[in-house]
This record gives sequence, structure tokens and C-alpha cells, in this order.
Amino acid sequence: MKTLINFMLIMVTAQMFSQKIDTWERRYGDDLNEGGKQIIRMNDGNYLINCNIITADYEDMIWVIAVNENGDSLWTKKIGGGGPASFYINDMDCFLDGSFCIAEGVNYQLGQSGHVSMNTSTYEEIWSKAYTNLPSFGVGVNAITCTADSGCVLAGYYQESLESGSGFIEKLDKNGNSVAYHQLESTLHDSIFIPYNRIEALMSRPGMFEEEYVAVGNMQTPDKIYPYIKVFVDSLNLFMENIVSFENLNYLFEGFDVLSNKYVIFGDSKMFDLDRSLRYSTWNIELSPSIHSVKETSDDNFFVGTTTKTYKLNKDADIIWEKDFGSNSLALTDDGGCLAVGSKYNDVWICKFDQDGNYVNINNYVGTVDGYELFQNYPNPFNPETTIKYSLSDNVQVKLSILDVTGKEVAELVNQKQERGNHEVNFNAEMLTSGIYFYKLSIDNKVVGSKSMIFLK
Repeated sequence: MKTLINFMLIMVTAQMFSQKIDTWERRYGDDLNEGGKQIIRMNDGNYLINCNIITADYEDMIWVIAVNENGDSLWTKKIGGGGPASFYINDMDCFLDGSFCIAEGVNYQLGQSGHVSMNTSTYEEIWSKAYTNLPSFGVGVNAITCTADSGCVLAGYYQESLESGSGFIEKLDKNGNSVAYHQLESTLHDSIFIPYNRIEALMSRPGMFEEEYVAVGNMQTPDKIYPYIKVFVDSLNLFMENIVSFENLNYLFEGFDVLSNKYVIFGDSKMFDLDRSLRYSTWNIELSPSIHSVKETSDDNFFVGTTTKTYKLNKDADIIWEKDFGSNSLALTDDGGCLAVGSKYNDVWICKFDQDGNYVNINNYVGTVDGYELFQNYPNPFNPETTIKYSLSDNVQVKLSILDVTGKEVAELVNQKQERGNHEVNFNAEMLTSGIYFYKLSIDNKVVGSKSMIFLK
């Protein structure tokens, strides 16, 4: 009976601890300059991070990092380099089966080309399609969204000269074949010539009868900006739009997201809401420039990531808190936290913060070290001993340490050179208080993994 009671206490306490949001901060980078641009959540609960790299040879490359909710790197892939071309990813989205699509660009000396591809969950290419118009100013593909039938819808533009270009939206099937195409308008009200018309962000949603695709973009003349939001049906015919009511705005739309049953649209430092009929707005607000990402929270408020600050706002856009860290992209986690990506000290920066905007600095730096695996401790929860296992593919300098929830090191288990193979270490926490702790593995002075564990006395 006593054993059963102790077991029940452990389970109740473990559940109590599991409701706490484990937060952390990390940096990834080995080259001259890296920065995180976008993070998306995959259907297996992991995340993809789209990064830019400038190497020591001043080459612009793509770096994609897959991480789990703890920020542990699952795999990485670098693309480009070896020449004068610059490689970059403009947008990513994921399919229900775990694969994902990307909108990629390459800048050459004579122009640019756009590329769209579908990839497996480990970035093995399934198909790709190139959009080229060289040696003119070229083609760009800047927004993409996955569709329910395993295809994708993309938005791009043909840059015809320094003064004008033509935008388009296209639907591809699951094999990359074009099934619908729509050229964006070059005139407004049948009289105003629009030399610039580009969709900046795309989203798919279930419609009343068929799938619909929501787009925000901008028409622009030398004298005036005409931002818009449009909804296309599956054939890419226009379903509804809102342009006229935005003609008094003097800034470009850059992105949007869905909050409850309405849209939140942002551009530069300004943001406002709009209902699903594209007609009624109840608030608008100005924050520190520039706004990059908006995500609805688990308590029906929303986070906003800008270049220099991160905010939490309520439904009426009143500021609940603001924090002095910026981000280029946000993604929610299952435990109520939020991941933010950006750049810090010329490295890719990732943090996980809680509902109050707080995070702890547990992992300062994560190098691109492959060939290791850090396993979950067993037993967990534990009292007072547990075993931590890890594997190494080479002979390396290893440090294994224990940290509390503030990021303070409370024990050092290993700090020596070790041979390749499997290793395990026993940890006795008898001198510590009950709570959540982290164990961190470093290889050659670079943090490569960490996990949380629960100590119950």
C-alpha cells in the first residue's frame, strides 16, 4: 500500500511539474554570419528553421535546421556555396504526412531565378520546379502554402525592368505539375496602371464548398500604395477581395495570421484586425518596427514578434507585456510556450519563452556537431539516483553537466576526453531539492544537446 501511495504521489507531482513550461536559449553557428529567418512547426511536433549564412569566403548559403521542442538539433542541411550566386529560402510550409514545400531563390550576376520543391521530413527532394527568365532581371517565388490534396499554391513575380514587374499565383499538384494559374492585375479601376503587384503572404483554409487561398499583397505606383487582401478559390479565380478600403494606408502589407475567427494583418510597425468577410476592423495598433510574426496564444491572446521587441497583446490589442528581445518568426509549442528565431552575435538565435515572456539561458552556444545522441535519463522522475546515457561517433572532449531551472550549474558529471561509443553516467541528486533539472552535453566546448528531468524526494 505504501508503495502504491508513493507511486501515486510521484505521478501527481510529475503531472504538476509537466505543466510548467521549460524555457531555454540557444545559438547555432560556425560561419562568418548566420541568422534565423523563419520557423515552422511540422506535423510530428518538431520544427524547421530557415536560416541564411555568409561564409568566411563571403558566400551566401541556405541553412535548414530541424529541432525538437527542447531545441536539440535533429539534422541540418546547407545549400549553395562554391560560386558567386546567393541562395535563400523565402517561405516554407508543411504537409500532413510530414513532408514540406519550400519557395527558394538564387541571385546571379545577371538576374535571379525562383525554385519550388517538395521534400521529405529529412529534406530529401521529391520534386522541384524552376522559374527562370535569365538573363533578364529574373523571377522570384516569395510565398507558398500547402494544399489539402498534397499540392501547393505559390506566389511569384517576373521582374521585367527596374520600374515594373508582373505578379502571379499558381497551383501545383502533388507531382509539381501546374493545374491552375492566375496573372495578377496590372491596372486598378480599369484606369490606374500598376507597375508593381506582388503577393507577400499566402494561407490555405477550408472554404464553404472548396479549399480557399488567402493572400495579402500590394499594388504600387510611383505615387501611391494600394495594399490588399484577396481570397482565391481552388481554380485560382478570385472569390472576394478588399482593396478600396485600404487606399488611405501609406504602408505595404507584409504578412498576416488567423486569430480566432478573424485575420491580423501587419506591415512595418502597424497592425490591425479584419473579420473573415474582409470588411470589419475593430482595432489598429503601432508597435516597434518592424513586425515579423503573429501567433495566437493558448489563453486566447496573441504574441507579436518585431525586430527589437516581443509583445503579448489581448484580443483588443492592449499590450499585456513587452520584452526586450526581437524575433523574425514565432511558432507555438504544445505546453503553451513559444519558439522565437532571429540573430544574435552573428549566429542563429533560438529561444523558447513562456506565457509571461520569460526564458532562461541554459544553452549559450550550439555548434554544428554531428554524430552524437543524448538519451532521456532513466528512471524519470527519480529519487535520488538516475542514469544518463549518450553515444559518440568520434574521440572528443566531453562535458556533461546538471543545471537548475535558472540555468545555474549545480553538478559536473563528466569533463574529459572520451572515446567513441556508448557511455553512461549515474547521477545522485540527494543534496538537491525536488524540482525540474536539466542535463547538458557539450562536445569540444560546443553544446549539442540537453534534456529535462524531474527529481522527487
